[in-house]
Amino acid sequence: MNILSKMSKRLKIILGILFVLVLITVGLNQKHLLIIYKDESHGKNGQYNYNWMIFDNPVDLEIYKGEGWSEFRGDLNVRETARITNKKIVRNIIREIVKFEEILDYTVEDYVRDSEGFEANRFRVWIRTIEEIEEDGQRGGPIMMGFTFYEGHNIARSYFGEEFYYLDEEFKEYLMSFINE
Repeated sequence: MNILSKMSKRLKIILGILFVLVLITVGLNQKHLLIIYKDESHGKNGQYNYNWMIFDNPVDLEIYKGEGWSEFRGDLNVRETARITNKKIVRNIIREIVKFEEILDYTVEDYVRDSEGFEANRFRVWIRTIEEIEEDGQRGGPIMMGFTFYEGHNIARSYFGEEFYYLDEEFKEYLMSFINE
């Protein structure tokens, strides 16, 4: 006989209530955490999945417009910068980013070749959690997600690794509009 069949009805109810209370306590303590996991169920085509859109720390969207830098993480000749701190706008942009469709069998060489002639206007988009604000107003923290794209090109390159995504023209124009505000 198994253990559950030997327990009295009262003990089963008490254990059930305790289990529910533990779940509620954990849920309340975790409500301000961003839960991120990489869904590898589709192989390389996994996407980041955001279960909550409530952040303990502020979240900023940073958009840089520059030209002629060769490495995504390297120095860039930044001409213009936009920082968006409005939670609703940032959340909507995150929702759009996680819908990106990954391009399989696409390499850095393909990206460089297909991007020739667009180097004049390159955009870098970072979404970061803000953990510190320095005296001069600079905000810093880890980058949650990021990508780069050229103004005349509809492919974005992920900040984290060698993943490439189709970039919707309307969404790209929306991101670029923050620079022009």
